[in-house]
Parts: sequence; C-alpha cells; structure tokens
Amino acid sequence: MASVLADAGLEALIAAAYDSAVAPEGWPDLLQRLAPAFRCGFADVFAHPGDRTRWRGLAYGLDEADYQDVFLGTWLKRNVWAERRPVERAGEVLTTREMMQPDELMRTEMYNDYLAPRGLHEGMRLSLWAG
Repeated sequence: MASVLADAGLEALIAAAYDSAVAPEGWPDLLQRLAPAFRCGFADVFAHPGDRTRWRGLAYGLDEADYQDVFLGTWLKRNVWAERRPVERAGEVLTTREMMQPDELMRTEMYNDYLAPRGLHEGMRLSLWAG
C-alpha cells in the first residue's frame, strides 16, 4: 500500500486532508485525490444532520444526481456493509471484504440493483467519527 500512496503524491494527499478538516470547501479536492490514490472508481463523504432521515454528501467519480438521489436517498439507509459492521470508533478503516464476503454481497439487492450496474464491487471505509 505504501508504494501506491507514494506514487499518488502522499504529501499532497495529506495536505488536502488537513485542508478539508479546517475548511470544508476542500472536500472535493480531497475526494478527487483519494480515489486515484487508492485506485478506486469513486470516493465519497457523507453525514446526517442528526436525525438520520436525510443524508448529505459529496462524491467524486459518480453522477451527482444519481449519488444524491439514489445512493444517499435509497441505498444508504439499506447499506449492507453498514448493517453488518456499524462504525465502532472514529479512525476505523475496514475493507468491504472485512464487512461481508464478496459471494454474500453478490446476493444482495444493493449489489444487484445499485453497485454492479455502476461497476462497483468492493471498497474501503474510513470512519471519521462514530456515534
């Protein structure tokens, strides 16, 4: 993993992470750097305003309307990875394979109706906060 990050410009990635921590307008730049750094098709960050009825987020690499309306509006509430392994602590990093085996994922509605048609098969979750 270290060589992947070194090739991607680790210094610039870390700087973008720190910038977005103090200035939220930096999130788009960070997401645009994260996806290629980890050789991912997309990167996103999302949160709820407190009552979990409406999620808001930003994504790089996915159609904006599809991400906002379909993923955040429908699938985030029924996210099979989050159901299987809820966030336990801030800073936790898990691959989707650690949350659910690929053969099990492929039998889910979320995979067949949302992920597979978009070429999404596995990923990684970095939990910025818990609770």
